[in-house]
Amino acid sequence: MKRIAFLMILMLIAGLVTASNPVGKLVAFEGRVKIYHENDVRGEKVKENYIDVFAKDIIKTKSNSTASIRLADDSKIVVTEKSTLEIPDLNNVKVAEGKVLFKITKQTDVQGLKIATKTATIGVKGTTFAVLADNNTVNIFLKEGKLKIDPIQGEFKRFVEKEKDDFSEFMKQQQSDFNEYKKKVKDEFYEYVKSVTMEAGTAISISGNEVRNIKLDDKLEREFRLLDQF
Repeated sequence: MKRIAFLMILMLIAGLVTASNPVGKLVAFEGRVKIYHENDVRGEKVKENYIDVFAKDIIKTKSNSTASIRLADDSKIVVTEKSTLEIPDLNNVKVAEGKVLFKITKQTDVQGLKIATKTATIGVKGTTFAVLADNNTVNIFLKEGKLKIDPIQGEFKRFVEKEKDDFSEFMKQQQSDFNEYKKKVKDEFYEYVKSVTMEAGTAISISGNEVRNIKLDDKLEREFRLLDQF
């Protein structure tokens, strides 16, 4: 009995030590930034650089504000204005709202870093990208590397650009054939997939389980430079 109690105490101490180790640092900030530690509902206003960031912390920025974070594995994150980033642990982060920029170092872990949003999970092993979460829509802009995106539930309904072009041409030629139109919508306008893989220089928008290609935002090129400033 004493041995079991002793082992339980050791496990508790080990858990406390692990919880106390920071997963990174908030190395720089501008404007009004708050960091919420576990079970802290009021939050702490950031007043200086190089603040320790722990597992289960939440970082929130106000208007015209940014927070630059360097994780323990040397990955970089910039939380732009009016955004919220949650950090469950070193291998998982969540973009709750707003726009967050990532420059992730090559992961040695088989699974790599996981980034959660409201509708999808992004698997990362080393890349530069941005995630913009707005209500139920998530836009992902990939500058370098490769991303694998999985839906939270079910499958993605992936709209394909080439099929859109074919459909538009079909509509011009077959305006009167409504039944054929419906068939084209079903067969060519989209496809169901279990995951989506992104290549460098592409961008997608996810609304619910629907995925569409979008154009890269020119403004992001300037914002990505923030990742090289720390």
